[in-house]
Amino acid sequence: MKKISLLLIIMLWISTAYATTTGTSSNWYNTPIMDEALEFWAVLDWWKVYTTWTTFSKQEWFVYYKVIRSQTNENPVYPDDWYISYFTDINKTEYVDTKPLVWIAYYRVCAITTEKNRYCSNVIKIKKEWTTTNETKVCSDEYNLVCWKKEWVLKTYWNTCLLSKAWATFVNKGECTTTSTNTWVTQKIADTYTLRAKADKLVSNFIQKVEKLYSANEKRISVLNTVIEKLKTLANNKSEQKELINYIVEKLQKKLESYKWSNLDDIESIFNSIN
Repeated sequence: MKKISLLLIIMLWISTAYATTTGTSSNWYNTPIMDEALEFWAVLDWWKVYTTWTTFSKQEWFVYYKVIRSQTNENPVYPDDWYISYFTDINKTEYVDTKPLVWIAYYRVCAITTEKNRYCSNVIKIKKEWTTTNETKVCSDEYNLVCWKKEWVLKTYWNTCLLSKAWATFVNKGECTTTSTNTWVTQKIADTYTLRAKADKLVSNFIQKVEKLYSANEKRISVLNTVIEKLKTLANNKSEQKELINYIVEKLQKKLESYKWSNLDDIESIFNSIN
């Protein structure tokens, strides 16, 4: 009898310890936290669901975003409901679901931290029906101004529905101000500087490799011309990278010109032809 009682006590202790460790979590994650600062938008347009959200702002070590979609759970949470995409870049706040499910689906994003916390956004309900015409989102006349950016342009939208249709990126609530512009431009300059620094290193390493492989300028010129043409083709196919690719092409073209100017073979042949 004592052995049975002892066994029951051990089993109770193990189950209590497990419950304490996991709480009401699933797969060792803490209980989901509704994060009002993590605002999420989704809109169905042309048979695709466009989603976007604000940047995670809690003072915890960010691991990744999980974009979640469910047809059975009105309050989906990762990992209980599986994700359709994830991003480790905290500044990546856009995703397009190119294969949305037919009928009702619930979308949201959850930010996962190293502390095993799950900060989840609001849920957006999307209804996709079979139809012979393209589906479009009809926006209301709700007055709830938001400032969003698209490429280098900042614009104040009447409400979040309209900005979702424009497929822009969130900057701040309310109208766009000088502060909004300064914040966005400062970030854009910082991002551009970082990318160009990486591009400079890439070009420098490539030039060193070419000059090591080929001593004749004619061969160097040929290689650079080939690379430049490939980059121009890539720029036409990758519009979001066009600015950076053009920057790289410009640096390669400058190097190309230096090879041409330093090639004195034709001039030397003229002088050598005179006896």
